[in-house]
Amino acid sequence: MNHQNRQPKTVQVFLEGIFCKSTGVYEGYDLEIYGSLMANDNLIWHSTEMNPVNIKEGNLFGILEYKNIVLDPNEPLKLQGHLWDQDSPPLDPHDDMKYREIMIPFHEIASEPRRYTLRFKELDQIVDVYFEVKSIDSRISSFHNSQSTYYIPHHHLNNPYRQNPVRAEVLLVGIHNNRSGDYEGAGLAIYGWLKAKDTLLWNVDPSNAVTIREGNLYPIRVQKTIRLDPGEPLKLEGHLWESDPLPLDEDDDMEQRELSIPVNELSGNWRDFYLSFSQSDQLVNVYFRIRLV
Repeated sequence: MNHQNRQPKTVQVFLEGIFCKSTGVYEGYDLEIYGSLMANDNLIWHSTEMNPVNIKEGNLFGILEYKNIVLDPNEPLKLQGHLWDQDSPPLDPHDDMKYREIMIPFHEIASEPRRYTLRFKELDQIVDVYFEVKSIDSRISSFHNSQSTYYIPHHHLNNPYRQNPVRAEVLLVGIHNNRSGDYEGAGLAIYGWLKAKDTLLWNVDPSNAVTIREGNLYPIRVQKTIRLDPGEPLKLEGHLWESDPLPLDEDDDMEQRELSIPVNELSGNWRDFYLSFSQSDQLVNVYFRIRLV
């Protein structure tokens, strides 16, 4: 018998969001999604038919929620959910996209994150729900969005004064439209650049601005390994603009932002950080995940 399977295992489930793959006959339109998503008996996301989320075809509605779950020896992890697409009169009743589940055996969950997809569909309407699962040794907090820059402090790190160069793996998750300002519920057309240290992760000019609907995440998922000298912090930085169509005002400058992360605040486990960009009532967050390798 595998002795590792005799001990409980703490599993971290990261619910990235809901991706609208196809609206069916209404190509290019939105689906209005509601329902519940769970890991075992733990509710991670829930929305009622009175408050569905609008997801445009080809867009990801960012949820970005964590849940830590303790599994008994040999207990599987069940990712599950039931979603509906809300139809407005005089269309048909709400489309039931059915209950779906994935059973992940205990022994398959390791410290290296693994991605899973739950697919929900009704005829040609399809949405994918993205999860990431890994085992962890200690509690890791979830994203917060109340500060312009944020990282989660570690209070018990070994060897805080590193004397050798280190390598940090940086994953640029994407750009989340928290608030569109005066254009509530609409999209923001974002362009600009994002870097880790001197390494360019994302660069888009005004003619190729990406439109992100309010409440949605534009996925980037670019991953780079950055070398840091002894004592050198890891600097995340960027400058974003929101493109205004003519004949409105000039493009909204969301200004340059940066965050310097001391290397002794990093470890071999993924940590979550973000940069917040704003202009008046418009607000977007750029999400990163970082670990030492």
